[in-house]
Parts: sequence; C-alpha cells; structure tokens
Amino acid sequence: MKPLTKKDVEERFENIDRRFDALEKRCDELTDFLDENKKDSQEVVMLTGVYYRLSKRVEIKAA
Repeated sequence: MKPLTKKDVEERFENIDRRFDALEKRCDELTDFLDENKKDSQEVVMLTGVYYRLSKRVEIKAA
C-alpha cells in the first residue's frame, strides 16, 4: 500500500466534511419535521443523541 499524499488526505477530509454536512442537514430536517408534527420531545432528544454520537465518530476518524 502506497503512502498517502497531501492531496489524498485533503480529499478524504473534504469527503468527511461533505458527509458531516449532509448528516447535519438531515438531522435539521428531522428536527423540523418533529417540531411541525408536534411529536414527543423525547424523539428530538433521541435524534440529538444520534447526531452527537455520529459527529464524535467523524471526529475520531478524522483524527
């Protein structure tokens, strides 16, 4: 396996950023949906927890 170049690393970080942005957007959409439909606040808390865990996973992989 060849060593990663600076360009390879930058591309990987850009990919992580795009995925994280898509995840953020989806979580915002879900939160808005729950707010509009007046769902139980427990569901919002659960989604926030999922978002937090996924964001930490992205940070760990990026490190």
